[in-house]
Order: sequence, then C-alpha cells, then structure tokens
Amino acid sequence: MRSIFGLIFVFMGGLLLSACASSGAAVGASRVSFATEKNEVWNRPLEVGFDMEDRHIKGVEKQLEILPVFNPFFKLLNLLGVDTVDDMTSVAAYNAITENGADGLYVMGTKEDKHGFWPFYQHRTVSVYGKALKLKKVGQVDMKRADKASARICPGAKCD
Repeated sequence: MRSIFGLIFVFMGGLLLSACASSGAAVGASRVSFATEKNEVWNRPLEVGFDMEDRHIKGVEKQLEILPVFNPFFKLLNLLGVDTVDDMTSVAAYNAITENGADGLYVMGTKEDKHGFWPFYQHRTVSVYGKALKLKKVGQVDMKRADKASARICPGAKCD
C-alpha cells in the first residue's frame, strides 16, 4: 500500500516539476509604398442624447471581505484627499443597466449594507437605485456647425 502511494507521490512530483514548453518565431517583412495627394475627409458626426424613462431600476453587487480591519486605512486616505474609488458602486450601476435593458442610469441613491464578524470577515452589499436612460438619436450635425468644429480642430487646414 505504501509503495502505491510512494509511486503516486513520485509521479505527481515529477509531473509538477516538469513543464512542456515550445517556442517558435515567424518573421516576415514586406515593404509597400503608396503615394497620394494630401487630402482631408470630414464626416459629419451623429448627435445623440438620452431620454429619461419613467421606470425605476435597481442594481445590486455583493462581496465577501476577508480581514476588513484594513478598510479604515482606505477611509483615512479619503480624508487626506487621496481618491480611492469604490468599484462596487460602479459594478452595481452596471448590473442595473444590463439587467434591465437600459442604455444608462440616472443614479438617485445608493445603499450599503454590512454584516458579519468584523475583524475577520464581512458581507457587504451595495445597491444602486435610479431611473433608466434610453439612447436617442437626434440626427447629423448641420454643415455649418461641422465646418466650425473642423476649423477648430485643424485651423487653416494645416493638419498633416
């Protein structure tokens, strides 16, 4: 019985310590030259906006934090002016948008719940509430406004 476990142990150790690797390189070079006259193409962009719908939507994100005793360090950084972003609020907003088929979210409120044995673990739930936004196509930018924007980007047509 010991010899079987010994063989299995040796086999698993050899399997872990060995690695299969392959490498290769393919190098190809080509040179093509095209010459054209200088030109500029300006497409009129499409203007879009959002319509706020009447329906309220909610998104939730849950997380288990191990050793939350270190979280006050990040809160201290916030008090000192260092920006530490809470990703759970962003993920909860993303969940609200994708689960409800909206194009955006007008956030009206957030709620955070915490429970657990604080020094060792903590269950944290962040909820985001708001109104659904739907993307609305307004139309193409009119020609005068497009030309004015083009002149600001490329004054005197000196862009290369």
